[in-house]
Amino acid sequence: GTLLTSLTEELPINLKQLDNVEKTKTALTPVFTQFQQVLEQVIAEGKFTALPLTITVEGIENYLEYRKIDFALGKQTFFSDWLPKAFIQNTAQFETVTNLSSSEVAQRIENLGSGEIKLLSVRVDSRNIVMRYSR
Repeated sequence: GTLLTSLTEELPINLKQLDNVEKTKTALTPVFTQFQQVLEQVIAEGKFTALPLTITVEGIENYLEYRKIDFALGKQTFFSDWLPKAFIQNTAQFETVTNLSSSEVAQRIENLGSGEIKLLSVRVDSRNIVMRYSR
C-alpha cells in the first residue's frame, strides 16, 4: 500500500542557522511530533498495512439499486475507506482500502445475505473484485 501525508509548518529558523544543531532540533521537534501523531493514527486505523481494492458490480438496472449496493457495502467494517467512483451502463465501481485479501472480501460480500442485495462473485484477483448483482 501507499501512504501519503503532508505537513506544512513554518519553521522558526533560517538557512544560516541550520548548521546549529540545537536550533535545528528545537525547530524540527514539533514537526516530527506532529508526523508521529499522524503515523500512529494511520496505524491505529489499520491503514498502514491495508491495500487498495477496486470493486466492480455488474447488472445494476437503476440508480435505486446502485444506492442500495453503495449503502450496504459502504457500511461494512472490513473497509477502512469507501469511495464510490462510477455508475455507468449498469455497472458500478467502488474503491476501498482493506486489510483482508481480495478473496476474503469477495466471500464476505457474498455472505452479506441481506434481503435487499445479493452479490455473486464473478472474478477476483489481488486488486480487483467483480461481482454480479442478483435480484
